Amino acid sequence: LITLAAGVACATTIDMFYGVTTSLKWPNDIYFGEKKLAGILTETAPYSYEQRKIPYVVVGIGINVNSQLEYFSPPIRSIVTSLITECGKVLQPDLLIEPIVTALEYNVSCLGKEKDHILSLWREKDYLYGKKICWHRPDASIIHGVGHGIDSDGRYMIMDLGNCVHNVLGGRLQLVD
Repeated sequence: LITLAAGVACATTIDMFYGVTTSLKWPNDIYFGEKKLAGILTETAPYSYEQRKIPYVVVGIGINVNSQLEYFSPPIRSIVTSLITECGKVLQPDLLIEPIVTALEYNVSCLGKEKDHILSLWREKDYLYGKKICWHRPDASIIHGVGHGIDSDGRYMIMDLGNCVHNVLGGRLQLVD
């Protein structure tokens, strides 16, 4: 859920600062239109039996701010974008740090009692909802279906061609034509 909370924090901050509308692709990508603008990676520390909790989570956020498309390798140029490309002007990335961290801290604090609020904000920006997708499962099998949103635990749901809903916890979701 921390990854989803970070996605909401980043997307809403980018939207507010730059007057754009982003969307979220489960579990950790931020999109502008049909192109990837940013990504989030989270890693937890090992569970501490002494403290009876995971002591910390590291959140890494990468936003393409002033990256020109020619900076990217040719195979990915058609699937990525940057704020400079979308806004047409050089931006100051350091201005995003404090508001994103503030929003992230708030969102994470909501995951206890107000988890549904954060999940609702995430659902409003769901890039895959209602689209034809396939799920590349960890066992190398593939399920085709339609994006059905996230459940109350933050897992993505895909409704397969037989109207069976699968809850996705791992693997890769991909748009299909």
